[in-house]
Amino acid sequence: TLFYALLDPRHHRLRFCNAGHERPVLLRDGEDPTLLDPGNLVVGILENAVYHDAVLDLEPGDRIVIYSDGVTDMLDPDGQFFDLERLLVTLQTHRDLPADALADALAAAVHEHAATAPVADDMTLVVIQRRSD
Repeated sequence: TLFYALLDPRHHRLRFCNAGHERPVLLRDGEDPTLLDPGNLVVGILENAVYHDAVLDLEPGDRIVIYSDGVTDMLDPDGQFFDLERLLVTLQTHRDLPADALADALAAAVHEHAATAPVADDMTLVVIQRRSD
């Protein structure tokens, strides 16, 4: 899978292409967490696949949470996934935190969920926030 993004901080715009990667989440004041465009096929599936990008204009305070499947696929000792629903609930619970603290809270929730279960996959987590004007 691949997620590619270009952030234009001057115009507060994120241009991205999602090729089979987990769907990033937009946290916007006054709204429920929103999954961004599901995107395109996984890279390499079709020889002549055409990939389209999407553009998101960021409003003051917006946060974008980009994560790998190692986050949602984290198992607890009973074999239960952290899963997308738990991720969205965690983000909703901590939605007022700034980007760095939000990333820390999500990582802590994933590690708490795993408890003593072995880590079976890599985890990547990036949180981007537009500062208030």
